[in-house]
Amino acid sequence: MGFADYRVALVTGASSGIGAATVRRLRAEGLEVHAMARDADRLAALATATGCVPHALDVRATAEIAELAGTLEVDVLVNNAGQSRQGDILSNSADDVDQLIDVNLRAILHLARLFVPGMVARNRGHIVTISSIAGHYAFPGGNTVYHATKAGVHSLSQQLRAGERLQNVGVLFEQGFGVKRWWTNIEKFRLDKCPLEADIFYGLGNRDERVKMSACSPTD
Repeated sequence: MGFADYRVALVTGASSGIGAATVRRLRAEGLEVHAMARDADRLAALATATGCVPHALDVRATAEIAELAGTLEVDVLVNNAGQSRQGDILSNSADDVDQLIDVNLRAILHLARLFVPGMVARNRGHIVTISSIAGHYAFPGGNTVYHATKAGVHSLSQQLRAGERLQNVGVLFEQGFGVKRWWTNIEKFRLDKCPLEADIFYGLGNRDERVKMSACSPTD
């Protein structure tokens, strides 16, 4: 399946960086794109620039997202929203642990629960998850909880791929290396100049898992 087979996409963490660039590319391919993030002002600017449909929602707002799922037939789900914290298990607070698990793992599980059944019913779809090499490798200075959540995301992606009922639903797990999520100027991030783009958009037309360490930087 390629872009012509898909009609509607949902992108989380869409207000800047990789998320905003993904919205732009999917809109350029003719998809109806629903952009989700907490920053209503940035989403409004992105909607004006691209024609996407903005949803000022936190990915942890499960009830509100469930209502949205009841109104949309999403073909492409892009899990881009993510969070990190300083420190490790020796210094992280209870809130650090809860927030990292809620945003990085629990939200993705709920999004899959809400949108993947529709993909299976329509016999088409793609789940794209932007993750991290932290799910595979341990290294000094890494946040213990962050690493654990990214390992969970990797396991989830693998299990989704193994599901017999998901044979026509592609699962793409991208662990970009050195990709900075927190750029505030969306014009600085050019997805078409980044190796990550080739993985994501090649993967949307193929069911092969694409896992590559990609180094990207903003343009001047």
